[in-house]
Amino acid sequence: MDVEASNGAIGPICRLTGAHRTARLAAVGAFVAQANGVAAIPGGVRITFPRTAHVARSIIDFVKTERDCCGGVRFDVKRQGAETTLDLDIVGNADDAPRLQAFYLGLARPGSAAASDGD
Repeated sequence: MDVEASNGAIGPICRLTGAHRTARLAAVGAFVAQANGVAAIPGGVRITFPRTAHVARSIIDFVKTERDCCGGVRFDVKRQGAETTLDLDIVGNADDAPRLQAFYLGLARPGSAAASDGD
């Protein structure tokens, strides 16, 4: 997804503007590129990452930064019992969910995005 399309998809959820917003959208794209997969879940998305120390630090840094610019969005890290993966759930209110899904599914590597009816 290019910057213009990602900017339109995330819309008013992101409070950044101008060059700050453009730079952050590019950084989010690089973060999502580390993922094994992105799936729609009720209210948002689940991003699954390989479970490494580097990725765990990356997730923590990502969540700290995103909390500052995306008010009202919840970030939850789960292990789901898997020894090899970490899941990051990004969930918003009913109005934000379609935007979160369009944005993050659009950033996913081809073949790693999936729609889901349940959690």
